[in-house]
Amino acid sequence: MRRGEITGTIASRSSVDQFVKNGYGRMIAQIGGSQKDIPQLKTLVKSESGRDLLALIESQSEIARLTAASPGRACAAIEGASRRLSQVDGRQGAAGAR
Repeated sequence: MRRGEITGTIASRSSVDQFVKNGYGRMIAQIGGSQKDIPQLKTLVKSESGRDLLALIESQSEIARLTAASPGRACAAIEGASRRLSQVDGRQGAAGAR
């Protein structure tokens, strides 16, 4: 990030806290958590597909594992994982909302 190769990331607050304190970046939104100093991402997302994606990320954070893939990579596997998560917690995941 410091070299300008990427402009953002999703990470745990504790993993970027020192980076932010050193002035190298800033937190613009949070997913979950109870801190009031940064807005919840769900209050900023407007589209249904955005809310579906956020629901997938939230469900992943509940089990402490974020799944990511490059564009066009293994969509069936990601959709399958989303369906399995939905079956476990009873929510409709991103893949099931299409």
